Amino acid sequence: MKTKMKTLFIALLLLVFFTGCRKNCVESNSECLQTKIEEFKLNVICTEGAYIKEYTFHDKTVYVFDQGNCMTEGWADIWDENCNFLGMLGGIAGLSKINGMAFYDNAEYKRTVWHN
Repeated sequence: MKTKMKTLFIALLLLVFFTGCRKNCVESNSECLQTKIEEFKLNVICTEGAYIKEYTFHDKTVYVFDQGNCMTEGWADIWDENCNFLGMLGGIAGLSKINGMAFYDNAEYKRTVWHN
């Protein structure tokens, strides 16, 4: 039993080491958002073109989680820095507004947090 626990501990330690925060991590205190980023990276649908980008929108820092370009009707989820879901862009409906405003016309790009 001790051997299994030791192996599990080492595996978790390696997972943390290899997925830990580096230069592309969010530098806020939002543990929730950092967890969401790590989950997205592990579960992203497309093997190319997926990204997480940081914008300023309505005087708030927001993040675009885009699944990538492997889907014809792909989408992107928009989250704020406090892990509040703000809406979705793209998809079959071609959504382009968050809180009634055209997102890309009113958002200021800051940086790419992650891409594959």
